[in-house]
Amino acid sequence: TGVCPERRGREARVPLCPQLQWLPLGVRGRVLKHALKDTPNCKLYLVGGSFGLREFAQIRYDVHKLHGKVDPAFKEKLKQNTVTLESEYEKLEKSDLDNWENIRGPRLWEDSRTVQQQQREAVRLKTE
Repeated sequence: TGVCPERRGREARVPLCPQLQWLPLGVRGRVLKHALKDTPNCKLYLVGGSFGLREFAQIRYDVHKLHGKVDPAFKEKLKQNTVTLESEYEKLEKSDLDNWENIRGPRLWEDSRTVQQQQREAVRLKTE
């Protein structure tokens, strides 16, 4: 029955399967009981699952091969691109980041056209 006569309580149980040591006792018993059944369904799941896994893995690798290829015209376009990190940094240095105005966008329940109209009116009144 899996019980050591010298010990009592939880530690008295000798594990039947050391690989399932992490499972709670009730679940472990049900798993072992079901796994020990030599049913055709179990064999079907094992064999069918291995074939299904192989097919899904193959699809994954095929898709990776297709998406890994880049169009030669696109490669040429990328080579002609002259934007560098330094040129973008120079653009940021030239822009005036200290003088900016916070423009509030419309809320979900507001109409964007009316909010834009109000903002234009406020700007027009400031400049007058």
